[in-house]
Amino acid sequence: MGLAGGDLLAPGATERYSVALAGVSLNDTVLPSFSLDLQGLTLTGYVDAANHIEVVLANLTDAEVDLAEGTLRVVVLHHA
Repeated sequence: MGLAGGDLLAPGATERYSVALAGVSLNDTVLPSFSLDLQGLTLTGYVDAANHIEVVLANLTDAEVDLAEGTLRVVVLHHA
């Protein structure tokens, strides 16, 4: 999934990305990654419904961050 760059993410701000992925369930672990330097941003992900992942990009720094366009990847660990 590509993320468009060019928008500034203010300190304390978050951006959310919805990812439809067949077969994921609430008990699964989500490991998101980004193809470029996150410049101090925090990237987390979780399954919020069957077949759906929510990825959150949070700026916990004291400065605006301009993240370049890149690719979001998600690895899912299925649990019994």
